[in-house]
Amino acid sequence: MRRRSSTGILVLFLLAAACTSTSTTKVIQTSPSSTSASLLNTDGYALLCGGASCDVPSGGVPGMLWRPLSLPTLGTGETCPVAAPHRVSRRYGPAVGDGPVLAVGLASKTVLPFEYPPSKRSIFYGSKWGGSKVLWIGDPSYAGPVLIRGAQLDGRHLVGFSVGDGSTAYNNLQFPPGRAPEGNDGWREWPSETRLQASGCYAYQVDGTSFSEVIVFRAVATHP
Repeated sequence: MRRRSSTGILVLFLLAAACTSTSTTKVIQTSPSSTSASLLNTDGYALLCGGASCDVPSGGVPGMLWRPLSLPTLGTGETCPVAAPHRVSRRYGPAVGDGPVLAVGLASKTVLPFEYPPSKRSIFYGSKWGGSKVLWIGDPSYAGPVLIRGAQLDGRHLVGFSVGDGSTAYNNLQFPPGRAPEGNDGWREWPSETRLQASGCYAYQVDGTSFSEVIVFRAVATHP
C-alpha cells in the first residue's frame, strides 16, 4: 500500500487478489519520542553500525518523515490483507511492497516465521523479543532517507527492529540518504531483523520524502 506525498498523500491499499475487505484506517500518533515498555528508541542512523564505528551521517531522518502511523484495521473474521511477493531484480528473492523501498525475506505467502520465546541457539536468546531476518532494498529511483515502523493490525502488539544485535529491540529503523555502491545495479540494501512477540497480522509503514507505503504481512510464532 503506497501513499505518495506531493500536494497530499494518496493511499493505495495492496490487497491479496481474493481479499475484499472494507476495513477502515486506524491512525496511531507516533513521534521520535514514542516508546514502549520493552522497545528502545534508536540513535537515528547510528543503529546501522551495531555499536561499531561505521560511515553513516550523524542524526536521523528529518521530521517530515515522522508521519502518524496510518494502518488498515481488521474486522472480526477478516483475512490478513497481505500482498503477493514479486521479483524486482535478479539480485534478490521475492520482495513485498510497491516500492521504492521493499522487504525481502518473507515467505511465499508473505508470512514471517519467528521463534518465540527465543531458544538458547537463537541470537535473540535472553531478549523479550523473537525475530527473523528481513532485508530492506531501495529502488535506484529513490536516494532519500527512509523511516520504518510497524504495529499489529489484529491486536495490540508492536513491531520491533534490530540490526545484528539480538539482545535489544528498537521501535524504528532509519536509513540515511545516499546512493548504492558500485556493482549493486543501483539498489541500496539494509540488512535487519524484525522483532515480534506474538503471531498475528502486522504491517510496516515505510516513509520517505515523497512517499508513504504500508506493507502487510502475517507473523507465525514457532516454539522451540
